[in-house]
Amino acid sequence: MPKSIMLPISTPRFTTFHFLANAGIIMSANPALDNWYLNNTMQLKCKKDLHTHIDSPLLNICTGLIWDVPTAKHFLFDRCFIKYCFHDIIVAFLEQGYYVTFDGVDDYYVEGKSWYGDRHYAHDGLIYGVDDEKGIYHIAAYDKRWVYSFFETSQKGFAEGFLSPQIPENQVNLIGVTVDPNASITLDVPQIKAGLENYLRGYEAPNAPDADDFVYGIMVYERLRAYLQALGEDTVTADRRVFRMLLENKKCMKDRLAAAEHERGIPEISSCEYDAVIQLTEEIHFLYGKYLLQRKTDLLTDIDTRIELLQNKEKECLTGFCETI
Repeated sequence: MPKSIMLPISTPRFTTFHFLANAGIIMSANPALDNWYLNNTMQLKCKKDLHTHIDSPLLNICTGLIWDVPTAKHFLFDRCFIKYCFHDIIVAFLEQGYYVTFDGVDDYYVEGKSWYGDRHYAHDGLIYGVDDEKGIYHIAAYDKRWVYSFFETSQKGFAEGFLSPQIPENQVNLIGVTVDPNASITLDVPQIKAGLENYLRGYEAPNAPDADDFVYGIMVYERLRAYLQALGEDTVTADRRVFRMLLENKKCMKDRLAAAEHERGIPEISSCEYDAVIQLTEEIHFLYGKYLLQRKTDLLTDIDTRIELLQNKEKECLTGFCETI
């Protein structure tokens, strides 16, 4: 019997990477879990060496995968086990209220995806609905404009992408994920303060699996400035995601400070002062977008100047917050 199912969605806090957005959409099914983001996602990390793997700083937060989602249940299926029944599994997950993340599906065949019709590329995303009569899935992913959005894609094209011979079997999977609708997370002000103090020290646990390859916290600004220099010298390629991640981190930080001040019953001084950080980051994000279009090196100089101002202003603001809270 044809199925038509649509799970609730909202735009997640972090959309720079699919794997962060997937977790955010799943967690938004229970808004009482949002405090987890405020308690845990302040720490940034950035590559030390800009010329390894891909020419990108890979600026990211240190937690936020579906495996980090509190109260979540996960069921993973590799392609080799479900190639003849994956549609039925997707429908079964959705019927039970499970969102379906996918990994390794070839963008070339998936209508609306970033690389649709352009190149074979193993990519991820999230399915939140199905309509068998229309022959479509409802998915959340980057579209052809490189904008994170919610759109329909044909089941036929998705099947071709899922079964693409261009992608190794062990790279393709589906994961059904749901969260406890009755769970809640309490805002943890001491944890927030400790996390921000680590951020200001540029600290991450020395036994972290990537501790030797990344810098953390406020130290990422120096690597971002090195990245701008490398762009000007044409020794790296431009990554459109870098300053989108920075802006999403700052917007979440603003909410974190305001929530902690409210919880403590103190004036919203630090969170209001943090508006200057948001403004600088928005300017950086805008100028970088302009650079991607025009490739004028003077724009990189303007961005670098603002990053230095941003680093100093954020350090001042967060230090004041930690001393006050």
